[in-house]
Amino acid sequence: MQLTLSRARPQIALFASMAAVASAGLGVEVLEPVLNWKSRSGVVPLLSLSYEQNVPTWYTSCLPFACALTLAIQALPQRDV
Repeated sequence: MQLTLSRARPQIALFASMAAVASAGLGVEVLEPVLNWKSRSGVVPLLSLSYEQNVPTWYTSCLPFACALTLAIQALPQRDV
């Protein structure tokens, strides 16, 4: 089985998703004191870079899993049967 992947698409997808998560987190951190948002409810705990168990934390924890999955897919044709 031949599997061919271009390097550009995953790089663009990873960069775009990282930029979106980082921008949203930075935006929440900057706008929280400016707009006097409550820090315990709403969008702040969901996107804040200061809290745990939210979108940036889950994104960061999924990156090693995605790398491991990619390596496993690449190793499938190489395994000895």
